[in-house]
Amino acid sequence: MLTDTRSHFQSYRCGNPSRFLLLCERPRCLLGTVCVTGNNGAIHKAPRDSRMRSRKRAGHWTELEYEAMKQENLRLKNILDHQKYSVADIERIKYEENELKETHGKLSKELDDAKQILWGEELKYARLKESVDTEIAEFYKLARKLRIIPSTAENAHGYDLQIDCNLDSEESLHHCRNQINLPLLEMLTQSEDQITKAVNKKMEIQEVNEQLRSMNSDKRNDVKKHKDEAQRLDELLLQKNQDAEEQEKKWASELQSAEKHRQLLESGVSKGLDEAMKDLERTQQELQLVEHQTEEETRQVGNKLIRVVTGVASHVGAIEKLVEEKRLKTEREYEAFMKQDLLADLREILAKYKQKAEILEKPPSQ
Repeated sequence: MLTDTRSHFQSYRCGNPSRFLLLCERPRCLLGTVCVTGNNGAIHKAPRDSRMRSRKRAGHWTELEYEAMKQENLRLKNILDHQKYSVADIERIKYEENELKETHGKLSKELDDAKQILWGEELKYARLKESVDTEIAEFYKLARKLRIIPSTAENAHGYDLQIDCNLDSEESLHHCRNQINLPLLEMLTQSEDQITKAVNKKMEIQEVNEQLRSMNSDKRNDVKKHKDEAQRLDELLLQKNQDAEEQEKKWASELQSAEKHRQLLESGVSKGLDEAMKDLERTQQELQLVEHQTEEETRQVGNKLIRVVTGVASHVGAIEKLVEEKRLKTEREYEAFMKQDLLADLREILAKYKQKAEILEKPPSQ
């Protein structure tokens, strides 16, 4: 019976080596897969999701095989408990049991580590999914501000930018990315064109605005000048009006004074006329006397003037004679001066210079 049990156990180990090795190596593979996936999960989301599903399936199969192994161990232990063993069989069974316990402990530890890593990866996946949901919410918030969702919005141009995809499917993510990116790129290009046109239009408006400001400033200066001129004219008009009023008052006063004077003259005209007639007679007499005196004085002045003119004429004749003599003398002196050879001395000096030059140019005698 013991021999049958050992042969059955050996046949289990030797006859099914692939299954036994697979059962032993499964947690290690799962642990390595989880570690690699944990390092690269943040870079490639879709492959990581695929590996997550593979790890879940591998973990599930590992648990099933682990349970199967436990059941097999219990069955073998039950068989061994009801059989009779020799000392060598018991020692061999204990040795194999210790090996199995050690293998079981290692597998349990590796399974716990794999579960812990799987839990960490699931937690990372949940956080990443939460972050994606937050970003999608932010995208929706910004899209509503930009009026690009829903498809009937003002700036949507008929594109449906609603994000509706399965985050666990790489194909769905790729399709969703193309569905969102291509319209956004086209809308971005259109927006950049519109912004360029708006900037150019803004620059044109600014140039027109600057011209209008310059014209407005010139007009303001002109208006200010006109206002100053109008104020000056108003002040001048006010001054003229004041002067006219003062002149009018003055004229009225003078007119009143003249009227009073006229009345006084009219009242005393008769008396003044008599006195004037008497003064006229007196004046005529004085005039005759003055005319007589004037004729006498005129005759005397004429005689004196004749004597003065005669003296002046004789003096002028003497001066003319003296001037003529001076002129003749000057002409004679000028003619004498012109007859003199002023260059004679220079010619003599030049001749002497030439002689000395000829002497110096002759070669000395032997």
